[in-house]
Amino acid sequence: MRVTRSYFQRFALQQMQQTQKNIAKYQAQISTGKKLLNPSDDPSAVATTEKLDAAIQRMAQYKNNADAVRQRLSQQEDVFNNMTDTMQRLKELSIQANTDVLSDDDRRIIAAEVKQIQNQLLDYANTRLPNGEYMFSGSMGNTQPFILNDNKVSYAGDQSESWVQLSDSRKVRANDTGDVIFQRIRNGNGKFYTDLKSGNSGTGVIDGGVLTDPASFTRKSFEIQFTDANTFDIVDLSDGSETQTDLAYQPGEPISFNGLSVTIKGAPENGDAFVVAPSKNIDIFSIAGDFANALKLDRSNPANIAKAHQTFDSVINNIDNTLENIQARHSDLGARMGYIDTTEDETESVAFILNKTRSEIEDTDYAEAISNLDFQMNTLEAIRQTYAKMSQSSLFDYLR
Repeated sequence: MRVTRSYFQRFALQQMQQTQKNIAKYQAQISTGKKLLNPSDDPSAVATTEKLDAAIQRMAQYKNNADAVRQRLSQQEDVFNNMTDTMQRLKELSIQANTDVLSDDDRRIIAAEVKQIQNQLLDYANTRLPNGEYMFSGSMGNTQPFILNDNKVSYAGDQSESWVQLSDSRKVRANDTGDVIFQRIRNGNGKFYTDLKSGNSGTGVIDGGVLTDPASFTRKSFEIQFTDANTFDIVDLSDGSETQTDLAYQPGEPISFNGLSVTIKGAPENGDAFVVAPSKNIDIFSIAGDFANALKLDRSNPANIAKAHQTFDSVINNIDNTLENIQARHSDLGARMGYIDTTEDETESVAFILNKTRSEIEDTDYAEAISNLDFQMNTLEAIRQTYAKMSQSSLFDYLR
């Protein structure tokens, strides 16, 4: 094959142009820190980095989700702590009020503080998030969850739970609805509660009772009805039947039936009755309300004194139940926050690996790029020198 001067010139120019392109590429890699400058550089690698970018963006979103939920739960934890302090103070006041040595002025001072506590509890129930939405209204964030009307508080939210994605396979519940926190407090001992019947004229009071035979216990309502000051019947309110009759009353002695035992003290009168019924849900606001109402009773009437003591006993017991409910919810919240922290740590580890992998594919290896650049510049210089010499030569150079 005959190599002409024109062929050599074209070949040399092509090599110089290609080498100059290579030099420009490595210079760009060094200046930008990226070795994938165009999709055509390595289509397979570019496709991989796009997938990695999508995964990295998901990890970033999961971190944002975790931060947002943690902030919300931290605020909710503050509410629980405040509620605990408030209910403990209400218990202290209940114990203080459950005596007969206080003056009317003392009770008025206690009543004023109880009123403040009622307002505080309502404020806690209507706590707002930083975005202005209500914390405990379920999915109805713009609806005030608890409304005070005629001294009764009603729930206007819903029972919807909000779940937030923390990773590709994990999510966490971000909220607690107000009905669960404030309206699902079991009264009594969790199995049954006791109370005196409205209208009693004697001074008898009934204790909270104990469950003595769980296998025999049935969820029925009963009344202990006094037929005179020293005799009573036990009536099943589900059908009106008398399960026991003409029982002798001994103050402070246990009265056993339906797998439970209760004790009545004081002096009941003919027609007085005491209720023993299955436990039910009450709300935190009614506990404070019952306390406030008991403080208003006319204590010149001995029957009202008995009613006040009965109410204070129930209030103290129900406050303990409220504190247990708050503690249970607080523990659940703490478990969720721990779950968020653990998941976030794992997500950050995944994000680190994804970014490292992406960097290995896309980022410039400076040592390699500088070496390649030096090689290409030396190559260009060699081509130029060879081209210059070949351009200056003639036939007479070869005939010497």
